[in-house]
Amino acid sequence: MQQESPIVYVTKNYAGYNYWANKKLVDWLRTKPQDVLHKEVPSSFPSIWQTLQHMLQAQRYWLAVLRREKDARSELSAPAPDDVLESMLAHSKEMAAFISGMGEAAINEPLLVVTPRFESNLPAFEYLMQAVNHNTYHRGQVVTMGRHLGLTDAPMTDHYYFNVFGKQ
Repeated sequence: MQQESPIVYVTKNYAGYNYWANKKLVDWLRTKPQDVLHKEVPSSFPSIWQTLQHMLQAQRYWLAVLRREKDARSELSAPAPDDVLESMLAHSKEMAAFISGMGEAAINEPLLVVTPRFESNLPAFEYLMQAVNHNTYHRGQVVTMGRHLGLTDAPMTDHYYFNVFGKQ
């Protein structure tokens, strides 16, 4: 069996990490009163719920880019508020499965992305890294917002913990 190149390994591992970390976060949030998730807290978005919706929208967009869908911008529509937790999990799992099925050529293939805000032609793995890093940034915000709301038992979602404990 041929061993994967480092970039293929890292890309697939990072997609798996994203699913694992989002699952940890969602599982934690499911134990909290839903009204707390809708309370306003000063941050990039006014509530945990709206932050999660943004995370899901962005993740859907980047997966559409990776799938080479013609109109990835349509993926920016907001999910229904009542199913954002379930959608986040399902979509993160779908993204990990899609990335897991990619070969080295697809992972390294440049993808042209043209939006009203930017234009780029980067290898596919760069867009996956963007999606995961974006989620990591906002997971940190969700935890901080939660602390301001009295939620002090957030899970550890560091990449290191995934590599040591999450793959078991």
